[in-house]
Amino acid sequence: MYKKSLLAILTFVLCASHAWAADEQGNWIAIAASSSVAYSAKGESGGLMNVSGKKGNAYGYVYQIENKKNKTFSYGKVFVMLDACKKGYGQVIYNDMQGKFTDAIDFVRFGGTVADGLGSVACSAWDGETGKISRAETAGRWELAAKATESGNEFVLKTDTVRKSTYSGKPAITALFGYKDLAQDTTDYGVYTIRISDCKKGFGTIYESDLKGKQVGKSDVALDGRSVISHVASALCRKL
Repeated sequence: MYKKSLLAILTFVLCASHAWAADEQGNWIAIAASSSVAYSAKGESGGLMNVSGKKGNAYGYVYQIENKKNKTFSYGKVFVMLDACKKGYGQVIYNDMQGKFTDAIDFVRFGGTVADGLGSVACSAWDGETGKISRAETAGRWELAAKATESGNEFVLKTDTVRKSTYSGKPAITALFGYKDLAQDTTDYGVYTIRISDCKKGFGTIYESDLKGKQVGKSDVALDGRSVISHVASALCRKL
């Protein structure tokens, strides 16, 4: 059953998105690529996993990396937590073939990075096996929140991740943001939170967390101020 569902879902995803090449080579399905490497999934290798003693709370599969320059190949296992599929973002966890942890990279469902592709395929394959849709591709969009004058680098907000939350026990608003470095052609992700009371009074503090929920920074802001981070806070507060 797995082989049919994963192969069908991956083929659908590949054909539906211009970011992933829609070709199959034997039992390997192309997922994502950069200028130097190409990633593929082994068609019948996926399934539910047990992580941290909990049953069926992750989904993983075997992947292949092709080094385009050297024409060499390497292999490993990759998985995502199922709550990340529902939330729309989290981390892709890389293991070697013996199940030893090797790396963890942030991903956003339906995003354009290699990690986004790897994580999104795991979530889509899980949806295919359960017959449910954990998150629809059309649920939200990226919205420009702020742009640096000199570099042109952008902060973009994922509209379908905006939600009411709490910070230190007080009502807050939270959303996923991407930071696009145009010169490096990279996108880094973070989660910003600001208290609703700060939004209402027009100034306060915005907090940044990584996708694991760890706070990594904070900034004092005045809404509609001239700093980039003030524009980010203003965009988030406007979603109330």
